[in-house]
Amino acid sequence: MADDRNDRRMADLQERLAEAELRIATLRQDGADRVSAERQARFHETAILTRRIEEDRAAGAQLTAENAGLRRQLAALRKEQERQTAKIIRLQERNRKLESRIRTLLNSISWRITAPLRRIKAALMRRTGS
Repeated sequence: MADDRNDRRMADLQERLAEAELRIATLRQDGADRVSAERQARFHETAILTRRIEEDRAAGAQLTAENAGLRRQLAALRKEQERQTAKIIRLQERNRKLESRIRTLLNSISWRITAPLRRIKAALMRRTGS
């Protein structure tokens, strides 16, 4: 009887051991499947992020090139602005000198003395129509 009980107990323990081993094998397989699925998901995410980084780098390179071109244009426009500003200053000075000469001429004695002659000439021109 004790042997029967021991045999049953041994059979019960072996059955429980077999179930535990099956459960362990199942858990290991589930764990391996989860790790594999997680690994694939991370691989896919890494591929997407790598592609985005490459696209961003390409866009950054393009923007850097455009920026360099715009900086060159800006430098050229600033030089042109400097040239035009210098030209304006020269023309303004020339205009002041010419206005001064005109004032000097209009205020001169000879201009005032010849004023009646210019009026007579203008009247004659109006009469003849030329």
